[in-house]
Amino acid sequence: MILKYVFFISAALYLIPLFIPTWKWYWVSSAVIGLPLSALWALQFYLVSQPDHQGSPGGSLGLFIAGVPTLAFLAGMFSRYCKWVVQLKTGELKAKKSDQKVT
Repeated sequence: MILKYVFFISAALYLIPLFIPTWKWYWVSSAVIGLPLSALWALQFYLVSQPDHQGSPGGSLGLFIAGVPTLAFLAGMFSRYCKWVVQLKTGELKAKKSDQKVT
């Protein structure tokens, strides 16, 4: 049951960056969503590094629950960044082509 929610949240975290209109909101959403995810991972690594940490039977499930949404968000941010780079390059090529037609 919980895996359904994990995948729903992961899909939402993947799609959020794809609908960001400007660079400003790209960085704002990166901070608003990315910083709590970073804090979650920092807490995880801190707790695991403690000398009295013995692990738990649900440890891998917890990593899965935190890891899949994190990777989905990173993939969405990377996809959006690549889309902007492609748009910039195609805009440059169109401008170059239109300049050649004028001269």
